[in-house]
Amino acid sequence: MDTQLVNIIFGVKVRQARLEREFTLSEFAHRCEISPSYATEVEKGRKYPRVDKIMRMAEVLGIPYNELVSISLAPP
Repeated sequence: MDTQLVNIIFGVKVRQARLEREFTLSEFAHRCEISPSYATEVEKGRKYPRVDKIMRMAEVLGIPYNELVSISLAPP
């Protein structure tokens, strides 16, 4: 599978989960110990975080790591 597509799917999943938990982008970034601009880049599929950052995002969002990095999307 194309790397860019994987990045986009990951970003969509992060954004969906963030919005479901009603976190602002800034609040999410602060909890994940990343910058809001980096969080934006991740959500837009432009960046794919390192494993340690993904683990922190999963923890903040209350999602298992494997579910967050899976390429399957939940229905809208």
